[in-house]
Amino acid sequence: MSISTRGIAFGYGVQGSKGSAVAATAGLRTRAEGGVSDFKVGMVPIDVPIKDGQWARQDYSEHEGIRRPGWPGAPLILTAGQLQLVLQQLMDEDGPDVGGNYTYTLQAASSNPLATAYLSLVRVNAFAASKDKRIADGVCTSIKIASSEGTQPATMDTDFLGSEIEYTYDGSGDVYTLADEVPLFHKDFIFKIGAAATGCPEHDIALNFNLKAIVDNNSTPQEFILGEFEASGTVRIPWADEDVLNDFKNSTANVLHWIWGVADSPGYIEIIVPAKYDEPEEDADNDVRLRTSMPFKLRETTAQDFTIILQP
Repeated sequence: MSISTRGIAFGYGVQGSKGSAVAATAGLRTRAEGGVSDFKVGMVPIDVPIKDGQWARQDYSEHEGIRRPGWPGAPLILTAGQLQLVLQQLMDEDGPDVGGNYTYTLQAASSNPLATAYLSLVRVNAFAASKDKRIADGVCTSIKIASSEGTQPATMDTDFLGSEIEYTYDGSGDVYTLADEVPLFHKDFIFKIGAAATGCPEHDIALNFNLKAIVDNNSTPQEFILGEFEASGTVRIPWADEDVLNDFKNSTANVLHWIWGVADSPGYIEIIVPAKYDEPEEDADNDVRLRTSMPFKLRETTAQDFTIILQP
């Protein structure tokens, strides 16, 4: 027997505290090209063997040793609501303001995720409920956001960690109603360097919170601690003259903005990254004009912190 995408659904519930696993109260949007995602690392969708009556490649060493369960590379779709769901765990939230926007800023390293924002992550199979799975204490450790003219939909690949995983969870009573949100697209995306908007045919940005699962002489994580935050990625931009390129290379007052939607309106996202840059690679795009693929990394200053503003 093999597993197909038919009948597979994902959901989540917001826990009141660590250790209080709950049923799914909403659905999670996942991308079709992400394949048949599974909570078990190394899951093979075709010809999956059964050991001890359970799916996936599992043996007794997992039960005897330390487990740090998670959902690596969850293939989510970028929306303001799904982004807010993971930021509430890891960043300080301010809002809503008079326009309904929420502002997120970084917590100090060695902080714990917000106690009331842990997630129970659920994967259900409508045709085999006994094979449903649930991760308790799900918390995001990294996010990669990307879009391009070629692919159009904005993607959000998210790594989750958790404390406990149930391999025989029965999610038949869970709720999987999806939020009324439109997925974000590259054509609706505005990229700015400072105040100036510029064309950006493709980009990626990786946000790594360096979350650590602390086991403390147990079999499963007893605590999660935030590490030093990192933001990095690349942008590909048409350059008008050498002065603009030199500003990038010399990291002169560069603050990058990724913007979808309009402030004070539902669906709005703005990611603000003060950055410095590596040496770019120059190439010709269709022999028409020069474009450069520009690697960058976070460089916070007294004038600008890393900030995300959104309205679900």
